[in-house]
Amino acid sequence: MTRAGEWVGALPALIGLAGVVAGAALTAVGQYWVQRTVRRRATERAAVTALQDVALAVRDAARRAGEDPFNPGRQLALDSALGRFDLVVERVVSAEVRASASAWRPIALRYFAGDEDVSRWQEERAWADLAGSAGEDLRAHY
Repeated sequence: MTRAGEWVGALPALIGLAGVVAGAALTAVGQYWVQRTVRRRATERAAVTALQDVALAVRDAARRAGEDPFNPGRQLALDSALGRFDLVVERVVSAEVRASASAWRPIALRYFAGDEDVSRWQEERAWADLAGSAGEDLRAHY
């Protein structure tokens, strides 16, 4: 057989090999994107659940600091909780959840500090909005 004939005979095998390589590459790319999406969604879900946890810690620390405003340990605990809260809020993807968290924070701080212009009802309403928006985000997206 001539050299040209050898190539013609090997052409179906080469086409098959190219198909296998292309299929494997497409599968690898598809798996990469699926895994990336799964990791991203897990990170986003973790941010919302972390926000719920740290908001509860802020609420508790603000309540304790309001009970004894001259206790530096309680003020330090509140400042630490607020720092964690601010960091976690930035990680949350949902604009609605971030807005609820940002709206609740000053109301809670004023209420637990004893500001008479902020009622218990206002704080509880803002808290319910935050909890509701976080819960709705978790149900709808994760």
